[in-house]
Amino acid sequence: MKLEEAIGKKLAWLRNDREMSQAQLGEALGRYLEKPWSRQAVNAAEQGKRAFTARDMVGLALALETSVPSLLLNFELTPEGVELQGGQFVSREEYRKLVFHPADIVGQTTTDLVEGVARMRTYYDQIRDWNDALTREIAFGETVLGLAERGAEAQKRENEREDAAPASDGRDDG
Repeated sequence: MKLEEAIGKKLAWLRNDREMSQAQLGEALGRYLEKPWSRQAVNAAEQGKRAFTARDMVGLALALETSVPSLLLNFELTPEGVELQGGQFVSREEYRKLVFHPADIVGQTTTDLVEGVARMRTYYDQIRDWNDALTREIAFGETVLGLAERGAEAQKRENEREDAAPASDGRDDG
């Protein structure tokens, strides 16, 4: 996938997520760039048929209320990654490292990020354990409910049999 196509797909996704038309995005860009983009210019950008300047990227990020790295980060990249001008490829992993490098986060070191991921993993494990426990409780509850329903049906049949049996007058014919 060409870099322009990756950015274009992300633009289209962000624009749709914000419920904007191409014309509305073009108008919004006019607030941040020298002039608005036409609907056709936005369409060409989303199709990957337009190169982006740094000014374009900043204007798009502002108009779409996101960050420039977000515009570059596309989760649909193939394992081959993106193709740069001149036919050079950057792998998906390498591209993602370039777009979102831990050192770029103000006040965050790689160690802080690793610790944060470890905490998230711990929370995920706790949530998974709670989910497993709830699933067992629900299964147990359904079992108890099933037993209760079967017991009620058996009692109902027993009552019907008793009602259908001939009544005894209490005499001993013996």
